[in-house]
Amino acid sequence: MSIVTFTPVRVEPEILQRHLDHLTAAATDHEVEHWFYDDNDDPRSIEILAEAVSSTSELRILPKADLGATDYRRDGETHQWSDVAVSRIAQIKNHAIATFLETSTAGHLFLVDADVLVPRKAVDHLASLEMPIVSAVYWTQFTPDALFMPNVWDRDKYSFDSIESILRLALPGHHAVGGLGACTLIERRVLEAGVDFSPVPNLRIWGEDRHFCIRAACAGFSLTADSCVTPFHIYRQDLLDQADAWVGAGQTPDWFRRHWVNKQWERSLRSLASNAA
Repeated sequence: MSIVTFTPVRVEPEILQRHLDHLTAAATDHEVEHWFYDDNDDPRSIEILAEAVSSTSELRILPKADLGATDYRRDGETHQWSDVAVSRIAQIKNHAIATFLETSTAGHLFLVDADVLVPRKAVDHLASLEMPIVSAVYWTQFTPDALFMPNVWDRDKYSFDSIESILRLALPGHHAVGGLGACTLIERRVLEAGVDFSPVPNLRIWGEDRHFCIRAACAGFSLTADSCVTPFHIYRQDLLDQADAWVGAGQTPDWFRRHWVNKQWERSLRSLASNAA
């Protein structure tokens, strides 16, 4: 089996270097190519990506697509998304899908964000599940004082059926979900069926991953969240030390259950839900 990974890149140099180091070591039992779209505005990030691609034939930067300017930016607390930025990333991902279908015979496309560290053997594990669309669950603290939340959800833009639906994701398993993104293995047949990131014109739901998932569900493909392997999301640069600690501890899901999604997190999550009710 062969797999193509694709990463749109617009991150700080320190994060990009760690992403590259992990991605190239993530899948060893399959024939793998790593594709990137260079959307960087930091000269050092451009240089790091170019140096990595020049060092091995398994890495490739896709040709530039005809895109307008973007106002996307990352600050010390969160990511600043706008309609223009979302439209741009949807076009970049669709550009990768079109290139994949036209130029590759690989059976899977693995889409992963540039600030996500993929654990060793994670891609192999996802491929072994033989699911049409499956995302590895990771955890994000969207602002420094927020609770950690997953990259998958049950319905709508980002809603959950219950607190238990969130808590199950902190334990090993495979879960049916209504939405997912940012670390997703997709079978070729899904893309050949026309599923992509184009906005559904009569839905006013924000976010390119939402529209991909809606299109997939309408085409009859299931969406699965896997919580047996857990990537690390370097959402902010102040998480770099924790990312290095996770690597040093063996990149295991237990690290997150000890430090992020532990009993204190569960109590806070239940309290928040109770107050909201």
